[in-house]
Amino acid sequence: RGRGRRPSRPEGMEVAKSMRGAVHPSSSVRSGAAAAESWRGIKNQGNEVNVVGGNRNEPRLSRLLLAVLIKWVRVLLSVLWVLVGYLFEGLAVTLTVLVAMLDVSIAGAMACCGGKSARSQVLDFPFTAAYANWLQNTLAIAFETVEGRSRRTKALSAEKVERRRVYEEIVTKGLLRGAAAHSLDVASLDPATSQLAFVFTDIEGSTQAQLLDPHGYQEAVLKHDEVIRDALYSNAGTELDTEGDAFRIAFGDVAQAVRFAMDAQRSLLQVSWSKRVRKIRPFRRQKDPSGVVIFAGPRVRMGIHLAKPGEFDMKQHRVFMTPVVTGEGWRLAHLLSECGAGGQVLASDAVCTAIQGRLAECSFPVVRHLGAFALGGEGGPATDVFEVTEGESALLRRKHGELRRCERLAGPSVLGVPRPPEGEVAFVAVRAAVGDADTVVGVARCWQGFCLEGDRELGREVVAFKGIGDAVRFAIALQATLLLTDPGQGNEAGPAAVAIHVSNLSGSRAVLDCLLGVTQAGQTLLSQPAFLGLRPLLASVGHPIVIDMGVHSHPNLGERHQVFEIAPRALKGRGMVFGDLPGTECLSPGARQSPP
Repeated sequence: RGRGRRPSRPEGMEVAKSMRGAVHPSSSVRSGAAAAESWRGIKNQGNEVNVVGGNRNEPRLSRLLLAVLIKWVRVLLSVLWVLVGYLFEGLAVTLTVLVAMLDVSIAGAMACCGGKSARSQVLDFPFTAAYANWLQNTLAIAFETVEGRSRRTKALSAEKVERRRVYEEIVTKGLLRGAAAHSLDVASLDPATSQLAFVFTDIEGSTQAQLLDPHGYQEAVLKHDEVIRDALYSNAGTELDTEGDAFRIAFGDVAQAVRFAMDAQRSLLQVSWSKRVRKIRPFRRQKDPSGVVIFAGPRVRMGIHLAKPGEFDMKQHRVFMTPVVTGEGWRLAHLLSECGAGGQVLASDAVCTAIQGRLAECSFPVVRHLGAFALGGEGGPATDVFEVTEGESALLRRKHGELRRCERLAGPSVLGVPRPPEGEVAFVAVRAAVGDADTVVGVARCWQGFCLEGDRELGREVVAFKGIGDAVRFAIALQATLLLTDPGQGNEAGPAAVAIHVSNLSGSRAVLDCLLGVTQAGQTLLSQPAFLGLRPLLASVGHPIVIDMGVHSHPNLGERHQVFEIAPRALKGRGMVFGDLPGTECLSPGARQSPP
């Protein structure tokens, strides 16, 4: 405005006239009338088209028939669903009556023809109880909603968490003792009189990973260092030196060194690695044929060696004032770590000899002999090499190839099963599910048990121990370990029946078989000789709950036997489920039969 040319007087007058005509009422009326006339013409034209060609919005006969057919099918299906429901209810009622009649007939026959012990069990009705359980599960699956399925999934997850908590309370906090709260003071040690356990770690494929993705490799190394140091400090170790992503660590106790290796390998597998780290080829996730993750993130190889007094020397660095370790023991630990593969823990003969009687302090590792090797090739130090793996975990599923950078001198030998004990020993008979046989054998080896015999088809194992303390620890640890077993894939996994008796090898079979025959699933029973040997050792097995079951007589035995029940405190609720011993005659009542 102000920059353009101002219009002349005639042009301005024409503009004003046009503006006045646009807003005049008469002109608005004329425009509305013209629009109405135009709309009537279009409408009439459309009617003519509809008369000639038919209305396109009118539904066809085929569509009407299809809609009626769909509605009829829906009504028919709803009626059939109601009829199926009535049929299922009728079938359930019929089966309930038949099963109840069968149980009543069996109970009447047992009451008339059975003995005193049989008459006390006439009201058990096992068929009715089993049928009720099946019917409840069937109804829950058939009529389960999305909300109900979500609740059931949450309940199963909460149950797994609770089982893990109970297992940790029984085994980790009850049977195992924690490590020292302070780290090892290496500077105060005398190499001439002290021994140290050296652990060397290194990441497999670190050079390739650094070339593929430097930033992703740096991220993985930072998390790796954090995991290694957490396991190091929790097991009272000392970090002597680092070189790139490799650690050199010392422990005052060999059990602490083994626990460190197990904790570090498990923690590295459980870390939630970022997508960028998982894309690096040496750090990719790997599963076994069953779908269990066995590798994730950096794969760390470890070597453990116990250096005896005189096998290492220690000096102080002049600049950094840190301990500098040298010697044959230090070199052997370094060579041992170079022989393994990523995710593998190797131990020398000195380590295996030191932990043979202390497997419980090392968190139940599985030790396997790989053979005798000359480390570093021909002319290097010779030693027997063992692979140490955490039991009952995904680490046990890892498969490694032949050792590298060493020369084999001898093949592997059988390890993990000690020699059978002699004299009076503690015998443990176990009746478990068929799928839990490997678990029973694995836990028995952790407590230095010798498997005498076993029937895998019946799920029965007999294990011998040198002392009653190890036998009871095995029984408690087994019941806690079976809590972590998920039923599925056709295996009726669950708690085991355990019977313990102390005797010599020739006189234990009859008593042990009878005691196991009256033991229920999830229950642990002890004979009187076993309890007398355990009484002074109750504090060393975590102060379990002991219940006097009374004096009983079995038809196959001509003498009386006093029976005791033992259970960890975290599972004391199981005692409310078990009743009297089936198939026996109670001669003297125990704690459960006593008046309140």
